[in-house]
Amino acid sequence: MSEVQFYISVAVMPVTTIVIVLIGVLLSNQRITALENTFNAWLTDQREMLRSEIARVESVLLSKFAELDQRLSRLEARMAR
Repeated sequence: MSEVQFYISVAVMPVTTIVIVLIGVLLSNQRITALENTFNAWLTDQREMLRSEIARVESVLLSKFAELDQRLSRLEARMAR
């Protein structure tokens, strides 16, 4: 084996390894990005569902408080007689 062949073989192995690792990193990055996008979509859906549930509960509570206020007003009116 000549010196040129030796240096080429010594240089090719690390370069090949670096190329393989870079390909792996890029593929992994794509998967992480896809997972992040999926999670963000799910999180947005959950946030919207929670907001609608909170609005519904708030509406129910306000109607119940209005009903209690009417009852209290009627009792106060009866007590004032």
